[in-house]
Amino acid sequence: MEFKLKSNLFLKGAKVETERKLISLLTLPNPTYHQAEKLGKWTGNLDRIIRFFTKMPGGGLMIPRGFAEPAYRVCQEHGEDIQITDNRLELEPVEFDFTGKLRPFQETGIQTMLTRSDGIMVFPTGGGKTVAMLSLITRRRQPTLVIVDKKELVYQWRDRAVQFLGMDPEEIGIIGGGIFQIKNRLTIGTIQTITKRLDDIKELFGFIVVDECHKAGAQSFRETIGKLPARYIAGCTATPFRDDGLTAAISFYLGQVRYSIGKDELLDHGYLCEAKYQQISTDFFTMMDASAQYTKVMGQLVADTPRNRLICQTIADTAIDGLSLILSGRVDHCQALKDMLEDHGIEAVVLTGKTPKKERKQIFDRIARGNITHIISTTALLKEGFDLPVLQNLYLAYPVKWKGSVIQMIGRILRPAPGKDTALIYDFIDPAVGVLGNSARIRAGVYRNEGIKAA
Repeated sequence: MEFKLKSNLFLKGAKVETERKLISLLTLPNPTYHQAEKLGKWTGNLDRIIRFFTKMPGGGLMIPRGFAEPAYRVCQEHGEDIQITDNRLELEPVEFDFTGKLRPFQETGIQTMLTRSDGIMVFPTGGGKTVAMLSLITRRRQPTLVIVDKKELVYQWRDRAVQFLGMDPEEIGIIGGGIFQIKNRLTIGTIQTITKRLDDIKELFGFIVVDECHKAGAQSFRETIGKLPARYIAGCTATPFRDDGLTAAISFYLGQVRYSIGKDELLDHGYLCEAKYQQISTDFFTMMDASAQYTKVMGQLVADTPRNRLICQTIADTAIDGLSLILSGRVDHCQALKDMLEDHGIEAVVLTGKTPKKERKQIFDRIARGNITHIISTTALLKEGFDLPVLQNLYLAYPVKWKGSVIQMIGRILRPAPGKDTALIYDFIDPAVGVLGNSARIRAGVYRNEGIKAA
């Protein structure tokens, strides 16, 4: 029986019962069909099941490469005479210089991943999965493509590569947001653009990394991964499951979960601290349609004096211990909050992307000495990889609507520090404005999914 590996696994000459078993394992209920049926909608254009295999015209099966290991076991169990051909793409080695310091569990995860050519690594939020994956990239020594699903994540990964691999931004390829630049060692791109340019890139990478890989069950990811012949492929995520019933499809394309560590274990070892959140309702209201005029509504929101007073009074009442970070989405809002906090006798420092590097370094030096207790910044600061383990209180003064930013915030505040037992998130919500109320519900869902309890 032929067992050929490339971008997919091709099986030919297997027994009927072998194929039948593989087909049953690679067939899942179609969640779209069952959801439509549940809602009483027309289902005539939908299949009841999704088949994660293709019957080849000349006989045999084409199945996702991540299922090669289970498929091999099935073939063994059915007494097949397996003849393996491996045509996956391995290129000339490239060198990286990893400068980060790994925790023992991260090193264990990487060592486990290195025992296989594919697989998934699961770390909870705050566990440092990006840093660990950069270390894995260093050890694979292959031209690497990192696949993300949002443009913002492209630049977050690039910033981490600059920080931990000692690379200049110009050395890192970018695919997405109107940019198509491939570099010889590391390229980071969005799934949307990569899918459109597959023919231009599929032979250029020996290692594929899929960030937030629970999304690999989605059709766009499936179709793309199934056309990349790289020898090595790896996924990382904090949530290795899907709400739509297609969790098994993740491993079909990326391989099995090779290493997983839970939040409780990291808490027990002191690698994370506990966190709680509190959502505080404001009275902000607007006559504008926030969906159609979002930017203008945000201008009204940051200028709303009663709302700002509520934020500053809450800070004055609660920011007693440790370092406090107040996050907004606008620089002028940061300055307004700083001025209002002075009325409460609180000296705060504004730190934004416009802050000169020299001044920024002075601010962090003062924080390290304990001379600064309140920082006001824009949410863009989260993308710059700053590390403040002493951060005790986080005040979200602006309605962040992207889940990725919320998860980043959580990751920042979960970092442990001496004397820091429980970190607190204060989330100011605006339920009187429909779009903003919906954003607040999304954030609350993220908190719960990340294991953060309401205070």
